[in-house]
Amino acid sequence: MSKVSLVEDPVMTAEFLTSGRNVNRIPALVTIELVNGSTHRALCTTPAGTPGPNTSDYEQLMFARKHRTLLSTRFELQAINRIIEAIQHLPTAPDLQELTDALMDINES
Repeated sequence: MSKVSLVEDPVMTAEFLTSGRNVNRIPALVTIELVNGSTHRALCTTPAGTPGPNTSDYEQLMFARKHRTLLSTRFELQAINRIIEAIQHLPTAPDLQELTDALMDINES
């Protein structure tokens, strides 16, 4: 028996296609069958690291860690924190002003 198999679920494919191929709606169902016969399933409706109101605390931490690491090669910690905070506010922000201000402050320093 193969250790890993990939099987398309037509219902999930249809959901993705009818969502306008929205990359924030790529569902995946993972089923793991252990040697002892027990089965575990988990459904993921958004890709890991997708910022937004439905993002788990863990994903938010991973998002912040990734961007903090990438930005640290060029910017000070205070500026990085302000950028990350502005990005996390984007899903509920009325406009891009907070992010624009954070980026403009970097250009001026």
